[in-house]
Amino acid sequence: QELHSLQVTFMRFACSLLVLLPFIGFYGIKCIATKRPGIQVLRGVMFWGGIMLWIGGINTVPITVTTTLSFAIPLFTLILAYYILREKVS
Repeated sequence: QELHSLQVTFMRFACSLLVLLPFIGFYGIKCIATKRPGIQVLRGVMFWGGIMLWIGGINTVPITVTTTLSFAIPLFTLILAYYILREKVS
């Protein structure tokens, strides 16, 4: 039996929402309020797209390659932060 990447992504976000609901109930909606909702929506859409691509990649690429790439992500982030954001790497 194979699950489509949309199903896996939906379940991931649904479980995340279930974890978040008690905090919203306790602290109120202000705990997730933002002054820039458009940016938050864009961030959410990009995150959703990234998860969809990641799960699609897991289905098509051997698990060893997927694991290697997941451990290399911080290295790619460091390199891109240096060149794109001009971050000081120390």
